[in-house]
Amino acid sequence: MENTSGFIQQCLASKMFTEDEFVSTTTRFFGDEIELNKIIQETKKTLVDYGLDLAKIIDQVTGDAYYVLTNNKQDTLATLASKYTQTELLYFKSLVEGIMTSDDNKFYLTYHEALDKSGEIEVATFRSKEAQTALDSFFKDKWLESVSGKICLGNRSLAELHKFLKDNYNEETTECYVCSGILTRGWMCHYCGKGIHSFCYNQLSTNQNKECLECSKDFDQNSQENDSVVGPGE
Repeated sequence: MENTSGFIQQCLASKMFTEDEFVSTTTRFFGDEIELNKIIQETKKTLVDYGLDLAKIIDQVTGDAYYVLTNNKQDTLATLASKYTQTELLYFKSLVEGIMTSDDNKFYLTYHEALDKSGEIEVATFRSKEAQTALDSFFKDKWLESVSGKICLGNRSLAELHKFLKDNYNEETTECYVCSGILTRGWMCHYCGKGIHSFCYNQLSTNQNKECLECSKDFDQNSQENDSVVGPGE
């Protein structure tokens, strides 16, 4: 297809699109007569030679679609090195570690906990002030997002760092049994062990009571600690 190289350059520059942004961009380069799926498949064929892919990810709560340019190389965190300093990269890895290993399927850090992570870097010039600046950049670049003041992995991280998360946090990682996406926001049944995204649950459930779609047990009575909620909640 004509204009494919220009479109790929735009993907490289933007890194991540909302669905509306993606449709608008494809229309600008290819017009509105070419089928979107054809554009995606042709783009993916070209990107594979560069170790890249164009992935579609669905927000775990809203169901909004995003298109993300991902790096299929083993060290996916290396893609951040061109944007951030080595110290900032170490800080980001520390944040990911804290989020992914948080207790009781929280998958978030409070703002205070995130700033405290700067102490793990052991760089004298990197303190709370520098950590706050780095956090602002991670939010702006959509690696992280804030939900009611709680810091979670953003959709960009879940897409671009998918392999890294699976390789390094396999025991902590649960997949939604409906769509197979990584689960960091939704529900976990402590009877049958099935996890499900909030959006996937709401799409399939016709019951106002929160109960597991697999075994019909009430989520609110799954455990004495009532920790069936995954992530910071909706």
